[in-house]
Amino acid sequence: MAFSLPLVTHTFAMTGLALVDQLILQQLKGPDSAGEYAFAYRFGMAMSLVALALSHAWGPLALERLQRAKACDLAPLANRAFRGILASAVVLAWCLPPVAKLVAKEPYQAGVLLIPAIVYAYLWMALYTLVAVFLVFRGRTKALAAVSSAVFLLNVLLNYAAIPVWGLAAAAGSTVLCHMALAFTVWRTLRSDRQTLAWRRYALVAILMAPVILAPSLVYR
Repeated sequence: MAFSLPLVTHTFAMTGLALVDQLILQQLKGPDSAGEYAFAYRFGMAMSLVALALSHAWGPLALERLQRAKACDLAPLANRAFRGILASAVVLAWCLPPVAKLVAKEPYQAGVLLIPAIVYAYLWMALYTLVAVFLVFRGRTKALAAVSSAVFLLNVLLNYAAIPVWGLAAAAGSTVLCHMALAFTVWRTLRSDRQTLAWRRYALVAILMAPVILAPSLVYR
């Protein structure tokens, strides 16, 4: 119970992180704004499929290597995984907006420009996936639940503070910042496992690639 109950809290927090911005948008700006954002979010969530596929492949593999005391085998695998998810983010950020424009009705056109930000947020979700497995292996699910709950509350606060001023852009920006905060905080919580992967380098490359991934928001205006 001490292991599994925090995972329930973690699951609720992660679900809330994905949904709360849309609920707050509807409350503060009305259903039209919420609909525009939901339209963009659904396209951007194509990147979440990449993160989910990584989770399903990486989780069992990493746990198996850790159980066999072969953590050193994970670094080259993580390097290849990172290159794949980064390439996926770039391709999706540039290819999804024109597709969305083709199918979007006039009221949803403004939301199309938010798609690259959602893709970028889920790039950080994939980076979180690479390190969260270490907390699960060490039985530190309480730490995982604490981090995800704190990030969920941060997302709520950011949305309530920024949406009245910047609207849809604030919701997308809060999503990006909170997913970055989630990944960085879990990595910082790893202690000795922090050195197993070149995660600091992955994070730096992801930050440097932000202009490339977010640029379609300006190009496709």
